[in-house]
Amino acid sequence: MPDKGKVESGMKYVKRNFLPGRVFRDLADFNAQLAARQAETADIRIHGTTHERPFDRFAREAAALVDTRGRPNYFQALRRSRVVGGDWLVAIDANRYSMPWRLIGKTV
Repeated sequence: MPDKGKVESGMKYVKRNFLPGRVFRDLADFNAQLAARQAETADIRIHGTTHERPFDRFAREAAALVDTRGRPNYFQALRRSRVVGGDWLVAIDANRYSMPWRLIGKTV
């Protein structure tokens, strides 16, 4: 799973390279402008990490994609039991998640 910084870098790209100077009538207009920007600029530029155009990379990798409609997503398929600690937290991998206090000592 990508780390937080990797996930947030996409938002940073949109905020710095797409939003400045633009005006949107509504969400539909925002989405239309973003789609146009993606098709006309983002997908055809040379990507800084891969050193190739995203459009070309996707074309090359598309055949390897698997249709996952109708299958449970990763988190639905992954089941783990945890006991809620006295601090109201459960640990999963390197993350800790808060639970309602009523679940302290119970398996979730």
